[in-house]
Amino acid sequence: MDIGNKIKILREEKHMSQQKLADLISKSKSTIEKYEDGRIEVSVRILKEISKALNINILRFVADEEDLLNNVKQYYQLKDNPNYNMEDDFKLILEGFINRYK
Repeated sequence: MDIGNKIKILREEKHMSQQKLADLISKSKSTIEKYEDGRIEVSVRILKEISKALNINILRFVADEEDLLNNVKQYYQLKDNPNYNMEDDFKLILEGFINRYK
């Protein structure tokens, strides 16, 4: 799913209109429409503003939900293991997201 579709889905989950989101990030309703249908590329700065307006973590736009769930499950399976280093694991996960969206 592309970022525009995720913006639309997450905005609708919050029961927010395009106009309300546009007002919150100081853009026009037509700009929000263009973000959602992919006619305009969304910058990281705008994604930060949208995530703040929707009160969500910015990773929701770029992370595949199934991957996130699997990573959380894996973490809970490993967290009690004394040899498990969460910091190293987090770095690997973050590198994976960065490489996927370069």
